[in-house]
Amino acid sequence: AVWKRTLDRYMASLNAARPKRADDDDESDDDQKKFEDADEMELEGETEEMISFLATISADSVANLVVPTFYVFCMWMFNESKILTNFRIPEHNASFYLLFYLLMYPFQVIADRICVNIAECYHGWKVTDYLEYCSYRFIIR
Repeated sequence: AVWKRTLDRYMASLNAARPKRADDDDESDDDQKKFEDADEMELEGETEEMISFLATISADSVANLVVPTFYVFCMWMFNESKILTNFRIPEHNASFYLLFYLLMYPFQVIADRICVNIAECYHGWKVTDYLEYCSYRFIIR
């Protein structure tokens, strides 16, 4: 589906770039309206895909904050919870796992931002503009 949209956009850009001929005006208004309706439906589908992408990114961001907290709780309640024991993580090594996760957190944030930039470039989504618009709508509600 993504490759088809990309191909359709490419073909539309080629058609828009070619000069008009005298016999191109034969299209009826009904055909033109049908194409405009199809474009609107495609834009709605792209918006839904962008919102789904943002939901996934935001869930990952929340998980990046919750996981270290849960891990500290598991370390604190090591003997009572037995969660780390079930994964065969000894008590003296548990702090290394937490340290590794905390060191990886900034790189994960950078990787998430790069993914958003790639989505903006590849799909043509205006993710940053959409988030600014959502913030504006939240403020003026």
